[in-house]
Amino acid sequence: MRIHILKQTPDETIDFARLYSAYQKHGAILLRGGTMNLEKFEAIANYFCDRFHHVGGRSAMRQDQGDGFTTGVWAGNMDKLAHTEGSYRPAIHRPDTAFFCCVVPPSASGGETTLFDGAEMLQHLPKDLARRFREQGIIYEMTWQPERWSAEFDVENEVQLREYLARFPEARYSLENGTLHLFYSAPAIFSVDGVDAFANGILNHLPAIDHPAYAHSTIYTKPSNRVSFGDGEPLSSEVYNQLIDVQDKVIYKHQWQKHDVVIINNLRYMHGRTMTSEECERTLLSRFGKTAQRHRADA
Repeated sequence: MRIHILKQTPDETIDFARLYSAYQKHGAILLRGGTMNLEKFEAIANYFCDRFHHVGGRSAMRQDQGDGFTTGVWAGNMDKLAHTEGSYRPAIHRPDTAFFCCVVPPSASGGETTLFDGAEMLQHLPKDLARRFREQGIIYEMTWQPERWSAEFDVENEVQLREYLARFPEARYSLENGTLHLFYSAPAIFSVDGVDAFANGILNHLPAIDHPAYAHSTIYTKPSNRVSFGDGEPLSSEVYNQLIDVQDKVIYKHQWQKHDVVIINNLRYMHGRTMTSEECERTLLSRFGKTAQRHRADA
């Protein structure tokens, strides 16, 4: 894939309309050369979007200033595989746009944010596998303790949790002694402007990983996380490894410079990250939103 670059001088005022027009055309853009801070970063996002996604797993990384929807990213040194944000669980406003801003680039090699065009991934999938994903969709399975489901759904108690989940016929669950066992049915393939894309959270919801290319990598897994086809058959290790092979064919590695802003369509493009060769600071801001009504009306 390619990312469209828009260059800016440090003292140049951000042209929001130009930025959004480039995003509409290309779906993945980089703003480079200007100066960026939290206020400017949120102003860009607020021009694009009018509703924002609550990233429950990052509650502790919310910025002290701003409106509370901008968070840092995980500081741990790890690889994260291709995924779209917020696709693994029910959400009132699934984010269609992802924003990233570099505050401190890594001083060591590695630490890139990885991008993947879901349309390219779909083309490389084995045809039988792609057909099954298209026809059946997928089911995410997870088990969460109260602190996790409270953060994920921004609720305070079990009554509020049940009220929230009742909005989603595609979700089924059990709740016992505070432990939530959730199943969420969702598409694996989305159509964006008439282009089908394999764009989902499968590879960020792994119960385990045994791919030889990642034998020496640190990758988040959780045994209670599972993904099944829509008919209930769990994805096998072979299927996971096929998906990893495909993501590695189409991977784009973005090397960060200070003040870079990357914006991608979260319904088509997936993102991840690579480990750094040694421990070092790597500080990024992220934000996820839904396209503003004024832009949807103009589409």
